[in-house]
Amino acid sequence: MKDGFYYNCATHTADNILNEISSTYQIDLLNIRWKHFVNLLKEKYSVSIEPHVFNDPNLNARLAGVAMLGNYPLIQFNNSIMQSEERKHFTIVHEGVHFFRHKDDPNAEGEAFTDIIENSAYSPEEQAEELITNQTASIIMLNNSALLTCMQNRWSYGMSGSALFERLVNYLHFNLKIKSESARYLVGRFRYGDTVEACGFLPILTTNFDRFVDWFNDFPLTGNMLDELYLNLGLGFEAPASHWYQLNHIFSKTNPNASIAANMQK
Repeated sequence: MKDGFYYNCATHTADNILNEISSTYQIDLLNIRWKHFVNLLKEKYSVSIEPHVFNDPNLNARLAGVAMLGNYPLIQFNNSIMQSEERKHFTIVHEGVHFFRHKDDPNAEGEAFTDIIENSAYSPEEQAEELITNQTASIIMLNNSALLTCMQNRWSYGMSGSALFERLVNYLHFNLKIKSESARYLVGRFRYGDTVEACGFLPILTTNFDRFVDWFNDFPLTGNMLDELYLNLGLGFEAPASHWYQLNHIFSKTNPNASIAANMQK
């Protein structure tokens, strides 16, 4: 199956969770944070969430968390100093997603840490479940409504740098249909650009993405045309050279005069 199938499954699950959080606590999507999901698990579904520390340093470095289902659902997360606070946040949400996806299955049992230790590798079905669950957890921690605010203000929303990087790449790739290589390049410039201008392009692109696509489907991609677009967008400044190079990266490298849609993911 294509990656898009798994991302669609994750989006469907995340939407159900986010809508339930929103209706339960009367909060809009823009203001939902990972702790609201924790509250939902505890208060509505009576899920216990407990810290756990192993005696073995190797296990503290390797294992993150588990979810046990049934009549007394329990989430345990690795609370050792070898796990960052951001990693602990993600683990709790990840295991909460496991619970949510299987809470209505009377045969689902989840797993304990001993189960993970005894099983050396995931089956293909388990790998697919982990992929969907990871992507769902990322969307809950940073939903689409909050994503633009996150980029504009450079907030992490409690996510690790690597988790935030992958969340932004997935959004560009699956939601905006930008090819994966270009998405990683753009997020890399946003996260690690060596100038304020270089870091500032991605929020402008995502906020005005439809305008960018429409504009450069009608006009050639040139520095002057990009300046004119920025004027039309009311940004109040001409496009820095770094913005031109990043936008050009979305185009086909073999045909730089192609429309912006030519290098988009089909």
